[in-house]
Amino acid sequence: MKYISSYKVKIINEFKTVNQTVCVYQRAVKYIIDVSLKEYENIKGLSSNSAMSYIEKLIHATSSREAKYKGFNQKFYKMPSYLRRNAIISANAIVKSYKSQLQHWQINGGIGKKPWLNRNQLSMPCLYRGNMFSL
Repeated sequence: MKYISSYKVKIINEFKTVNQTVCVYQRAVKYIIDVSLKEYENIKGLSSNSAMSYIEKLIHATSSREAKYKGFNQKFYKMPSYLRRNAIISANAIVKSYKSQLQHWQINGGIGKKPWLNRNQLSMPCLYRGNMFSL
């Protein structure tokens, strides 16, 4: 598999389109972080893929399944599944990292500054070549 990085590449003229996608993605991650915190006891022992499936069932309604957290479908209507799943995995990783840091802080007697959860992550979605339009 070939990996392509865009960290050093400037996107000229079409930045508005990509920026809108990134903003929607970051808002979705923020929403899913809240869901992951509420459901942490249920997902803490699951693998990344199992946790992703579990959270997706909680936030995304289908014709045969109703979502527990209905706000996601209203706020992010028609969000592509690859972006939704990427946002779920990112949010779950952020919450697991925060909980792990908090646990280590508590084990060490609360020495130092207490870890805090930054819900406004500057995360970037994985934009796969086959799922994007040509610029």
